Amino acid sequence: GGSAFASEEIRLALADVKKADIPIVISMGDVAASGGYWVAAAGDHIMAEPDTITGSIGVFAVLPSFEKALGKWGVTADGVQTTPLSGEPDFVGGFSDDLNTVLQSGVENSYQDFLTLVASARGKTPTEVDTIGQGRVWDGGTARQLGLVDSFGGVDDALKEAAKRAELEEGSYHAKYLEADASFGWGMLESLPFAKSDTAPVTGIFSWVAREQKLMFSQALATAQGLMARQDVQALCLECGSMTSASGYDVNLDLFDLLKSYASSPAPR
Repeated sequence: GGSAFASEEIRLALADVKKADIPIVISMGDVAASGGYWVAAAGDHIMAEPDTITGSIGVFAVLPSFEKALGKWGVTADGVQTTPLSGEPDFVGGFSDDLNTVLQSGVENSYQDFLTLVASARGKTPTEVDTIGQGRVWDGGTARQLGLVDSFGGVDDALKEAAKRAELEEGSYHAKYLEADASFGWGMLESLPFAKSDTAPVTGIFSWVAREQKLMFSQALATAQGLMARQDVQALCLECGSMTSASGYDVNLDLFDLLKSYASSPAPR
């Protein structure tokens, strides 16, 4: 699973391969759900194990706001809007109903795209796919009964099926595995929203909102440390520019660096 945009990019690349009359056989392995099934739908033949986790035909987006958490630190926001979406996304004050409507419409539109492409690939109608979709997760055995999987098998079986479809004789072909070198990282923490900085392009409204939130979150952490470092009453314009703490760290740091800096700073007395 993963980004709907990234899944569609992979699916379109596979569609280009199919235009060259190259057969595509999908081997699901242990898990191929949601974005994984989005990609799998491009295959001519889908193979899974009886206990493979698949399905999860659905779309969701998580865009957290932090008004309650910041409110405990005394950080709040107020303002005057000239349009219903002015100042949105409001990271400090929370999202407005108008923005929530826009975001929800984007999710529903992506879900309809998902239903349509699966329906086209599996010979079903979007309504039929919706009855087994809506984010439901299936094991491989049930998925085969529902028509989401064509047959059981692993990678070796998928290779044989691909060779058969390409009319290659047994022993006249070999598999070439394309895998990136493993590197040390933050592991599971890298998947957390706002955890590490990146230079991924903005691909839609959710990507844009997430980027804006990340920038505002970094600034809010810097502002919060500045507030905690002072004992007097303050009146600040959070929209007038970033506020750095007494230690003067850069608000462009990663979240982990900011939290580490905040945790290591002495508490005000």
